[in-house]
Amino acid sequence: PFPSWAIVLLVLLVLLVLIVCAGGLYNFEGYFLKAPQVKVDSGVKSVLLPCRTRVCLPGGARVEWRDGENRTVHVYQKGSDDPEEQNLTSRTRMNDDPLQTGDLSLTLERPRPADSGIYTCRVSIRKRVILMMKRVHLQVKGQWYKCWIL
Repeated sequence: PFPSWAIVLLVLLVLLVLIVCAGGLYNFEGYFLKAPQVKVDSGVKSVLLPCRTRVCLPGGARVEWRDGENRTVHVYQKGSDDPEEQNLTSRTRMNDDPLQTGDLSLTLERPRPADSGIYTCRVSIRKRVILMMKRVHLQVKGQWYKCWIL
C-alpha cells in the first residue's frame, strides 16, 4: 500500500503545477491565443491597435509596442512617451496616462501596406519582468487602381 502522506503530497504538487500553469497562461494569453485582426485600407487617417487590461499596473511599468520583426515601434515609460526608442515616432501615439486607465492601445497614423503584420504590446518592469503581453494582427490593404485599356 502507498503511504497516505505521499498521496497527499503528490496531490498538492499536482495542484501547485496546475495553478502555476494557469497563471502563466493568464499572463501570456495574448501570446498563446490567436491575435485579433485589425483590417484597414491604406488611405485611412489612423488605425487603433487595441490593448487593454483590467489589472492595476505599477507606475514604473514600461509599455513597449514591437512589430513582427521585433523592432521597437513605441515606448511609454515614466509617465511619457520615450521618443529615443521609437522607429515610427512621428506616426504613433498612446492615450494620456495609459497605466492608470488600463488602455494601452496604440494609434498608428497614416498606415501603409508595409505596416501590416503582428504587433506585440508588452508591459514590463525593469525590461525583465513581463507583467502582460498581447498581440494584434494588423492588415493594411493597398489601394487598387483600375486601369482601362481602350
